[in-house]
Amino acid sequence: MLYSGAVLAVVGIFLVASMPIHWLARLLLAVAWTVFCAVEWRRVRRGFSACQRLCLMADGTAMRQDPDGHWDAVRVLSGSIILRHAGWLVLELADGHRAVQPVRGHCRESNDWRRLQVIWRHVGATR
Repeated sequence: MLYSGAVLAVVGIFLVASMPIHWLARLLLAVAWTVFCAVEWRRVRRGFSACQRLCLMADGTAMRQDPDGHWDAVRVLSGSIILRHAGWLVLELADGHRAVQPVRGHCRESNDWRRLQVIWRHVGATR
C-alpha cells in the first residue's frame, strides 16, 4: 500500500469531518470517501500483484508480465498520468479488471523512462 495514499485518505476524512454541514451529511461524505479510497487501494493492490513488468510499445500498445512469467496484452486507459519522475498507469487487464500501476523513473538516468515520456506525449494525449 502506498503510505501517501493512506495518509491522504485519513486527511480526507478529517477534512470532511470539519465541514460546516449537518452531521448526517458529514457522515455520508466520510463513508463515501472511505469507499472511494478502498476501491482505489484495491486497484493499486491488484496492479502490484498482477504485474511484474510492463512493456509499452511506440504505437501505444502495452504488455504486462504476470507473476508466472506469461506476457498478456493490456490496455492503458484514460486517467493515466506520466510526469517527470513518476507515473500512474490505469490498465485494463485481459480479464476485464482494471488495475493501477505506479511507476517511477529519472529521465536523466534512464533512456527507457525518457522513451516512455515521449511515447506518452504522442499517444497518451489522444486517449
